Amino acid sequence: MQDRQDDSADFSLPDFSGGGSPGSSGVSGGPAGGPGPTGPTGPAPQGPGGGGSRRGLWLALGLGGAGLLLVILVVVGLVLSQTVFPGGRDPLTGGDPSTTQEETDDEERTRGEYIPSEEQTTQPEPEQGPTMTVAPSTECTLYAPGSDQEQPEGEMRGGGLSVPLPSGWERLSGSAGEQPHLEDSESAWTPVEAGWYTAATVGRVAYPEEAGGYPGAEAAARHLFECSITRDDSAEVFTDQPQVSEIHEEATTVDGHPAHLFEATVAITGETTFESTDSWRYTAIVVETPGGPSAFVGGAATGHGDQMQDLEDMKEGLSATE
Repeated sequence: MQDRQDDSADFSLPDFSGGGSPGSSGVSGGPAGGPGPTGPTGPAPQGPGGGGSRRGLWLALGLGGAGLLLVILVVVGLVLSQTVFPGGRDPLTGGDPSTTQEETDDEERTRGEYIPSEEQTTQPEPEQGPTMTVAPSTECTLYAPGSDQEQPEGEMRGGGLSVPLPSGWERLSGSAGEQPHLEDSESAWTPVEAGWYTAATVGRVAYPEEAGGYPGAEAAARHLFECSITRDDSAEVFTDQPQVSEIHEEATTVDGHPAHLFEATVAITGETTFESTDSWRYTAIVVETPGGPSAFVGGAATGHGDQMQDLEDMKEGLSATE
């Protein structure tokens, strides 16, 4: 036997209680499908469209559909916020897209970037040697070589100064060529390779008055160094733009007389190449002797340990003869 279900208001179960009043339809209670208000003599009045049960069903369906639509909208909004609008305005919650993008960019930048804190202290920069001009700061004036001073064995004298003459060095006795800013000078040299020599000279410092005269021991020592590495024969080895490093200068004394030392290493960068060395060490010392300023200028190929030692010995043995 099939169950019958009917939503119409005309269908209801018969009342077997026998409690119906005469003239009534024998119906008691509300419409099928849910409780409803009733009066003492019969069912409550029906509304248009078929009664309260149909209206309740449609109301439930409407509320359920609205809830489902709201859930769908929320899901679609979340998907769009993660795909179409990354880092921008959320379609449901809003927000400033520029602020979100800036915060994201800042996080990405700082993720792989080291940012020191304010408490950290920076390490001091290592001290650098003094700088110098590539070309001479003033014009180099050349003077004829040669000295009238007596030249004892194992010693080289000129301009009121004396240095020991190392073994293997040859005295030039006035045949060294013109010397920048040195007169009454004596020179010696020793071979390096391929017809090239390294030399040392002592003599009296000379500056023409028309060029401003003697500039003082410090400026003269630097200028003598500059002239030594930029003269014509040196330019073949160092070019016209020498690369100078390991610069050292200091005020000192020689036999109690004020003096100034300037020295540095010059790289071989010219067309002439050497197998035994890649640079030269030059030293210039200007001494304020009683007879006037005098100077020692010497060099050594850095690849020749014996020459480097000879240069040190001459520096340490420098003395005044007046």
